[in-house]
Amino acid sequence: MATLKDVARAVGLSITQASRALNDHSDVSEMTRKRVKAAACSLNYQANISARKLVTGRSGSVTKAPRRDSRELPADCLAGLLEGRPLKELQRVGPHELIIRNSTGPAPE
Repeated sequence: MATLKDVARAVGLSITQASRALNDHSDVSEMTRKRVKAAACSLNYQANISARKLVTGRSGSVTKAPRRDSRELPADCLAGLLEGRPLKELQRVGPHELIIRNSTGPAPE
């Protein structure tokens, strides 16, 4: 699989310039943007999601772990996270991964 470095090399740009073109930054000309995207397509380039998460500092994950002494079920966790928030508001902040973790141990009495 091709890397961003491969795409940049193919079009004769720096990695930074190629990245800015792929991310539609306004300071990149339309012609350059098209060249970079065409090279990315022909090289079968896929963005490295892990690298993007490290650079931006945003994982896109929401984690909810009920307390060990809680009788809260996964569906209750989800309802609590979404409570009072319309779906459009959640969609506006972008894609997220929801992780609900069941705690191990004895059930509360």
